[in-house]
Amino acid sequence: MKHCCTLVLFFSLSCLGTGVLIVFHNNGWCRGCLDDEGRALEQIIESMGFGDEYPYPSKYSDDCCKWEEVECSLTSPHVVKIFYENIREDKELWFPDLSLFAQLKELQELHLKGNNIGGLINPEALCNLDYLQRLDLSSNSIEEDFVEPCWGNMPSLRTLDLSKNQFQGNLASIFANLSKAEYIDVSHNLFQGRLPLDTNLSLPKLYRFNASSNMFFGSIPSSLGELKNLEHLDLSNNLLSGAIPSGLTQNSPLWYLNLSNNSLIGEMLPKDCNVTQLRWLLLHNNQFNGNLPLCLLSSLSLMLLDIRKNLLSGTISGQLLVFKQLGAFLLGGNDFGGYIPRQLCTMQKLQFLDFSKNSFSGNVPSYLGNN
Repeated sequence: MKHCCTLVLFFSLSCLGTGVLIVFHNNGWCRGCLDDEGRALEQIIESMGFGDEYPYPSKYSDDCCKWEEVECSLTSPHVVKIFYENIREDKELWFPDLSLFAQLKELQELHLKGNNIGGLINPEALCNLDYLQRLDLSSNSIEEDFVEPCWGNMPSLRTLDLSKNQFQGNLASIFANLSKAEYIDVSHNLFQGRLPLDTNLSLPKLYRFNASSNMFFGSIPSSLGELKNLEHLDLSNNLLSGAIPSGLTQNSPLWYLNLSNNSLIGEMLPKDCNVTQLRWLLLHNNQFNGNLPLCLLSSLSLMLLDIRKNLLSGTISGQLLVFKQLGAFLLGGNDFGGYIPRQLCTMQKLQFLDFSKNSFSGNVPSYLGNN
């Protein structure tokens, strides 16, 4: 599998009318797949249960660096990326031995999305991969009572996607010391317990966090508001209670915030909120009370506002309807009253309007039919 290389460089010295030919012959570094890494990949493929039906013909090349689902380094013969995504959807459950992947010493990305994985053998072996930056095990059927604790101490990990599986336990071990992590998605699992309290210390670079559709309870940690890069937060479909911490919406870079389907109380946003980048705000099916906060006036880029099925009341102030980008304005299932404001007709991008099951009075304005 090795192909030794000779590097030839020719330098033209135009001022002297001469050229210099330099030849480097390197017997140590060779292009092509390393033998031990190639054997490990062959064992991984064999464990998938394809037999002679493996979907990538390039696999039959002696050089695994030429396989279309494998990428090698440009400066060494090591495998650095594996893309085995959605190739076993119709197969029986697969239980991959992660110690085989750990033989790829310089692996940076491992993508195993959508392969009907039922469980992991030797999951701790991944912790020997010092260069691993992206790990994607999403959209499988992985049943594990807990996430391997050492995964929370992988020094290079930037992206971790465990979504749409059946992982259990709490997140304390995952959040131990992923100081470089930027993207974490653990949604649609069976995690429970409280959300970790010190995310600002363990995950200082986090910009996207999705923990929706689990069984987390307790309050939203105030430490999430101390993450200076957090742009996307989804904690919907859990058992969270209490109020939204004020720090989460103070000078925040958030553009997506989804806290729907919990048991949150208090005002729908803290009074001093300042979320200028906010475009998607989903708070439906909670127990928020009070009126629409005036601090929303700073969110001029708002595209979707969904606050259905809460305990909100009061009137809809015309000065709040300054959202020129708003496409969906969903207030159904509250106790808003008064007249429907005429300013709605100035919202040219509005496509979805739900004012049902409130206490509005008067006629439905005719101008809404012209929007």
